[in-house]
Amino acid sequence: MEWDDGVFPAIRELHLHVGDSVIHAIRVLYESRDGKPVWSQKHGGAGGDKINTIKLEVSKEFLVRIAGFYGPVKGSDSFKALRSITFYTNKAKYGPFGDEIGPKKKKDC
Repeated sequence: MEWDDGVFPAIRELHLHVGDSVIHAIRVLYESRDGKPVWSQKHGGAGGDKINTIKLEVSKEFLVRIAGFYGPVKGSDSFKALRSITFYTNKAKYGPFGDEIGPKKKKDC
């Protein structure tokens, strides 16, 4: 899943919609150039009865790496999804959220 929300100077929060051992969606709260909060659209699908929130220290903390596991969904080997995701910042590690099952993928920011 790829998306482009545009350019923002900072990320305030990440909301992870998790359920059934799958990351259903991600929503990002950015900070605009004038310091106002701007929500992204919800990236992903419906579902995810649990929302995990990651709050970052604006202007002091930023993403440096994202890692995750992608693989078949329980009960449906033909349907694959993001099973787990972990965010790394210059200050901390957040996660893993979901189940670390399947091939590991990582992306340096």
